Amino acid sequence: MNKCRDFDFKPKIFCQLFDAFVGAVISYGAVWRYTKSKEIERLHLNFLKRLLNVNQTTCNAFVYGELGRYPLYVNRYVRIIKYWLKVRSIDFFIYI
Repeated sequence: MNKCRDFDFKPKIFCQLFDAFVGAVISYGAVWRYTKSKEIERLHLNFLKRLLNVNQTTCNAFVYGELGRYPLYVNRYVRIIKYWLKVRSIDFFIYI
């Protein structure tokens, strides 16, 4: 984040970079084990609050709403549902 501050990026670009680099690593394997990890959400909120340059005690709902984002566990839950629907649509009898 410190290196990116040298460039004049919009908050949307910062969030895309977070999702691509940090979010991908954090969410790896979410399909196999789902948890509402407080540490992951704390990391995400810390990033968002630093991005908005607000106090760490600022209401979390305000931060999510201001940037149009959701907690990361929602994204992991959606991935799990999509994976499950994909598995259900596979015709297993073809491989037997």
